[in-house]
Amino acid sequence: MTPLVDVENIRFSYEVTPVIDGVSLRVDSGEILGVIGPNSAGKTTLLRLLSKVVVPQWGTIRLAGRDLAGLRRPDLARVVAVVPQDVSLAFPFTVREFVLMGRYPHSPGRFFEGPADLVAAEEALETAEVAGLAEKPIHSLSGGERQRVLVARALAQRPSLLLMDEPNAHLDLHHQVDLVRLIRRLNLEEGTTVVLVSHDLNLAAELADRLLLLHQGRVVHIGKPEEVLEPDLLASVYQCPLEVGRGSNGRRWVQIKWSEGR
Repeated sequence: MTPLVDVENIRFSYEVTPVIDGVSLRVDSGEILGVIGPNSAGKTTLLRLLSKVVVPQWGTIRLAGRDLAGLRRPDLARVVAVVPQDVSLAFPFTVREFVLMGRYPHSPGRFFEGPADLVAAEEALETAEVAGLAEKPIHSLSGGERQRVLVARALAQRPSLLLMDEPNAHLDLHHQVDLVRLIRRLNLEEGTTVVLVSHDLNLAAELADRLLLLHQGRVVHIGKPEEVLEPDLLASVYQCPLEVGRGSNGRRWVQIKWSEGR
């Protein structure tokens, strides 16, 4: 079976030192892959490579068997959507206008949205629970509200592959729970494949079928959460003592092992 994402020995550097160095991985259709690792591990750069924001200087990325290098960006955007950590806007777009931008890849030759675009945008607003903010300018929103609007814009694209960079950033606990439920629903009901970058090891372990642990641009380990979330392995990468346990649902949890007296 052809994987949805097939990355073969890619290398990429912004200057001299490689940020991604010999990374290979496969993501099957319908899978949730969590990408974890310390700062400067190459996590966000990996998402930028998968979305063709940057291109590898060595190696190959295939999407559903097609070389990413040969795909036009509008064609890619009909399949792949990105939820970044934040977005900067030069104009005071409303939430609805911003979410409708997610429909552009489906009609790049038109200046105005059609009925199907309006329906897709409204459904995305409802799904991300930001329909009540539709007429508000984005710059007036809180960080958590903006994050959910970013999710809505990605959903309006109706992608097969959803790339999420710290999607729980700025979210309070209530909305983090809602986000987990949303990702699971998209995955189970829509079959959406998700690649999720997160500093929150517990969130990644809760959501992901497999985890990819990166360090200095290289793959340290990839496997099921219980295989990757090993105390010695994590401590060697994060350079701090960590405690790993197992919850009632069988999933692992991770916390810092504070020294006595703290």
